[in-house]
Order: sequence, then structure tokens, then C-alpha cells
Amino acid sequence: MRSAPWARRILPPVAARSSGCATAPVSLQPANRRDIFLGMLALAVFAALAFVRQAQERAAPSSVPSSYDTGRLGYRALYDLLGQQGFQVSRFEDHHQLLNASITTLVFATGEGAPDPQAFTRNDVIAIKRWTAAGGHLIVLSSRYDLGDAVLGLPASRSQQLMTVAHPVFPALLPGVRSVRGIFAGGFAYDAAPKAVPLLATHKNLVALRYRMGKGFVVAFTDAALFGNQRLALADNARLAYDLFAAAPGAIAFDEAIHGNIGGDSFWSVLPAPAHAAAYLLLVATLLAALGSAVRFAPPVELAPADERGSGDYISAMGRLLARAKAAGKAVRDDAEPVMRAVRRSVNAPADAPMKVVVERLKSGALQRSVRELHHLTQLDHPSDRELLRAGALCARLRKDFT
Repeated sequence: MRSAPWARRILPPVAARSSGCATAPVSLQPANRRDIFLGMLALAVFAALAFVRQAQERAAPSSVPSSYDTGRLGYRALYDLLGQQGFQVSRFEDHHQLLNASITTLVFATGEGAPDPQAFTRNDVIAIKRWTAAGGHLIVLSSRYDLGDAVLGLPASRSQQLMTVAHPVFPALLPGVRSVRGIFAGGFAYDAAPKAVPLLATHKNLVALRYRMGKGFVVAFTDAALFGNQRLALADNARLAYDLFAAAPGAIAFDEAIHGNIGGDSFWSVLPAPAHAAAYLLLVATLLAALGSAVRFAPPVELAPADERGSGDYISAMGRLLARAKAAGKAVRDDAEPVMRAVRRSVNAPADAPMKVVVERLKSGALQRSVRELHHLTQLDHPSDRELLRAGALCARLRKDFT
């Protein structure tokens, strides 16, 4: 009798029986569910990370008009090309208030026309205007010019149908340039800046102009990537770039501060010159002190003795005076006389009683030895310093016991 299909799926296999032998049951163990779960979780995490990375890449701009950028909109190729052609080229990565005459030309490429607000303020615009008016050559590349750019004298741009080709207005000003390719989504009206010299134009609007500001000049383009890495390979774009920078020989700087590339001021750089001098003097003094403590340049100087004196100094001085006057014996007898009277009085002995009788009347053996020794010291005419000190110690001890 054959079992139902559902029974074969649920019930475990039964050992097959035969006439001569038996086959052991085969058990198919399922895979470890924990390992499967961990594997699926890891795959899900990797997929989520890949999705987030792709979303960030789509949200972030792929390239910016920076001299560090090697993408299609970057200016790294122009930066290297100018250096190879002998131009003095560098990057400006500081506050615009520090612009000075050491920079002749400043390349100001703002991309979409909105610089980093943390790195570009109205004070920066005023500083750039001051530098330009003093004789600087400012090259501005932006896809949009707002009314706020009027501080630099830039006219407001207006939107236009997307143009990709522009031609020189006055070919004599741009020798060798026939047509320039770019993405010109905006332009200047022909009457927007009457005092400006038009350089490039489409069949509808101006896309590049040049005008004087004080002692300097401002050149404005409506395509931020006109000289980018991708379009610099075009012959006319490269010729235009060369003519533009050759017109103002000197140091060329690409403004990187507007892209947030600010080196920043260190604590040492913001300190004034007197603070630098004080720090150097402190360093020299520290080095001299360390050298003086390690190397001896002269023999040691003995310190003067202290003026404060103790009781030992007083006793020593008195001993020297007594020894010089040979009055040590008299000093011992004068110190011991009141002590001996007190001893005689304590044992009711008369003043003329022999010392042997007085000592025998004392009950303590220690007192007998002390009185006998003091009496012996009073009989010396010239006691030594040691005997003088011993007599003083005995008098002090017996005075406590009998007075």
C-alpha cells in the first residue's frame, strides 16, 4: 500500500526492509537558519550602502570649476597649461581682504553663480572691488549674474535660449579666435553696460564683455566652464584663454576660497610681531637655562651661613668664653652650689656634713651616682669641655628632682 503524497512530505523516511539486508534511514538536515539570516542581512546592508552612495553621487555635482578639479568642468588643465607656458600661476586660498598687488590676475569661477556663503560675503566682494580698482585684472566666469553683482559693476544677466556657439564681436581684440563653444544659458543685453567693450556674442545676446574699474579691468563670461578641462581641448577656446591671460602679464591666481578651499589662519600667524619676538626670547631663555643646568661653567659658590642661631650655638660660644678665661671650674661650682644645698636640705644634712654622709642618706642608687659624680666635677680646677657639659646636664637633672 502506497502512502499519500502529503504523508511522504511530513512523515520521516522509514527503513526499507528486504529479505537479506536493511538500509539505514537517510536524514536530510535543513540548513542553519541563523547563517541564512545573517547572509541575507549582510546582502541587504551592502545593497542599502550602494543605493545611498549612488544617491549621493547623483545629488552632488560631478565637477566644479576649481583648479583642483580634474572633471569636465574643472580648471586643472588650464592651471597646468598656464604653468607650462611660463605664466606665474598659483591658487588663492585665503580671505579676500588679504588680496594685494602681488597678484595681477584673479580667476573667479563661481559655477552656478552661487559661491559658498560661508566663504564669500559682501565684505569679500568689497575687498575684490578694492583690489581691482587698485590695478587688478579680474576674470569672472559664471552662468548667472544677479543684481547683487552690481557692486563689481557687473550688469544683470538674463535667460536666453541655450546657445553653444559664440563669435568675437571685434575680431581684432581676439586674434585667431573664430568661434567659441560653450553652454550659454544666459547673456547680457547689448545696452546693459554702455561703457563695456563686448567680446563675445551669440545672435541674441552678449556672453562676454570687458570694462574698466578704477585702474583695473573686469572681464565677465556667462559660461562658468568655458575654459574647463573638456572645452580647453577646442582650439578657439584655448586661443581665447591664452589671449585673455597674455593681455595682463604677471602673477595669475585661481580663486579657491569661493569653493571653500580656505587654508585658514593658525594661532601663530594671527599673533602680532611683538608676540613673536617675546616667544623667541622665551625660547632662547629656556634653552640657556637648560644648558646652564646641564653644563657647569664655574666652580660652585658656597652659600653664606644663616644668621639665625640656635641654643647649641649659644652654649658653644659660652664654652669658648669660659675656656679662654679658664673659668670652667668656677662655672661648674657656681652651677652646682644651689643644687648641692637642695640635696643636703632634702636629707636633713647640715651644711658642713661630708658629701659621703649625704650620699649614703639618699635612697635611690641613680641619685647617689649623680650626686657623687657632680661633687667630683666640682673639685676639678680646669675641667674639659666634655666635663663642663656633663656637669651642666647633671645640675639640670638634679634640680628637677630636689627643687
